[in-house]
Amino acid sequence: MEPGGGRAFRVEPGSFVSVGEVIIAGLVRTREPVVAGVVERAGVTPGAPLSRRRLIAAQRGLFELGLFRSVALVQMPGHESRSVRNIVVRLDEGEQRSVLVGIGYGEVDAARLTLGWSHLNLLGRAWGFAAEASLSQSRQQYSLSLRHRRPLGLPVPGYLAVYRTTEIVADRELLRRGLWVDFGDRLRRPLRPWFRYDYEIVDQEVPIDPASAGTVEESRVASITPSLEWDTRNNLLAPDRGLFASASLQYAFPVFLADEHFLKVQAGATAYGPLWHGFGAAGLHLGFITPFDSAPGLAENLQIPFAYRFFAGGRNSHRAFDTDSLGVPGQTILGGSPIGGNALVLLNLEYRRHVAGDFWATAFVDAGNVWGSPSQVELGDIRWGAGLGLQYRTPAGPLRAEYAWKLDRAPDEGQGQFFISFGVAF
Repeated sequence: MEPGGGRAFRVEPGSFVSVGEVIIAGLVRTREPVVAGVVERAGVTPGAPLSRRRLIAAQRGLFELGLFRSVALVQMPGHESRSVRNIVVRLDEGEQRSVLVGIGYGEVDAARLTLGWSHLNLLGRAWGFAAEASLSQSRQQYSLSLRHRRPLGLPVPGYLAVYRTTEIVADRELLRRGLWVDFGDRLRRPLRPWFRYDYEIVDQEVPIDPASAGTVEESRVASITPSLEWDTRNNLLAPDRGLFASASLQYAFPVFLADEHFLKVQAGATAYGPLWHGFGAAGLHLGFITPFDSAPGLAENLQIPFAYRFFAGGRNSHRAFDTDSLGVPGQTILGGSPIGGNALVLLNLEYRRHVAGDFWATAFVDAGNVWGSPSQVELGDIRWGAGLGLQYRTPAGPLRAEYAWKLDRAPDEGQGQFFISFGVAF
């Protein structure tokens, strides 16, 4: 007892407690080095200090593999009072193979069928493998992909995909095939940095030249694309609160027989929130492309491969115009056909209010255009549209029926467009 009635405490360190042997139990299909690597990176290794924080980090890392129904790291029974304590990693493997079957419908694609098969633990090494086919009236895509949580020792997941796609862009058929390698955690929030290398071969019809009908032009594009995303949306499939913003810079350069050389920059943001007894959304998207080693006398957009130019119009951009049909005559509309441009400005505003059950009514305004080059952007060229729609909310997102009117209709243009589609508009 101290003078004045206080108490004094004497604290002396106890014996040092360290990790002994790490024992992994419960594996059937997964190879033990996969689990051991995750545990070691968390700092749970023989001779290291026994730390609850490190045990939790190892548990979290094992759950992130997506292979186990349950994970527990516990001290071996009877070792609770020892200075060197063995750790048991108890695992229960979950189902590692799955089949995907999806059916959809859209005004542009008509009926759409998606088939896929995936394995989360190829050869027991935690490599994810997927084979997928998506078939519709305007697009047929086949792809094989691999995923690993830490390829080459990097601290982020890595992806490799090989694909072949036939699609229609602005009434022109494109055959695309190639591969891409991607590094980044797509599930991370709110900030998601990622990096992609892409090598693609595109076959396309030669545009706007009747004498060249049936002629096919090939482009080979090798590019690197660093990107940043900021995502605070409360629901990825049908958000009504939060912000999604993204920015990317694609640099195409000559390598491995690819000879295209350009810079493509895109940035955009969409904010969601409550608005007057309902919910509102506002989005702004900008983009520009600059060709290097440009050819004098040739329009800038014609120096960029057709498949990499900007297009707008349709159910997910400017709903008063048909898919990919928005443009400026003489720049991105030639002979009545869209050819794409090197500059894009797109503004979307939407108000959504509950009607009954899972039905919601919407009112929206879309504005924007596509120009031949950034230097040709003029605000007076912006086209405006407004519309009304009805949404049916499903667990996988909204089913939308929408009609939009052109507010500045030209004499040779239709009054507006009707779309039936699935998912959020922007």
